[in-house]
Amino acid sequence: MAKQQVFSEQEVNFGVAGQKLFWNWAGDNSTVPPDSILDVTTATFSYFPTNNGSVGRADLCGRNSGNNAVWRLQIVYIEPKKTVHLTFPKGLMLKAGGHVEISFTSDGPGTIFVSVNGKLYN
Repeated sequence: MAKQQVFSEQEVNFGVAGQKLFWNWAGDNSTVPPDSILDVTTATFSYFPTNNGSVGRADLCGRNSGNNAVWRLQIVYIEPKKTVHLTFPKGLMLKAGGHVEISFTSDGPGTIFVSVNGKLYN
């Protein structure tokens, strides 16, 4: 299988659930292409508060083509203007048709920025 390093960067505002990430591959870059596998290897979160926000809570989820959760990172707390970096040495796998989404529905308010890296196999 050919391997391509890929990434996605996305901002999500407080109150938003299930916002898809868009990747740096051609075509429909919100879903894993046909005959491909995405392995998410890192996720980096930063929180930028508004008003009196003291912490941001992010949820990151990988869903299959039927919109069912395949893997989920829940309740990742981020302090204001600090970075949380998570690594997944074996990768969080998604098959063709799957997608990754970010949610910010608790704590806040403000904006969470996420940068996700991975490998696309096809």
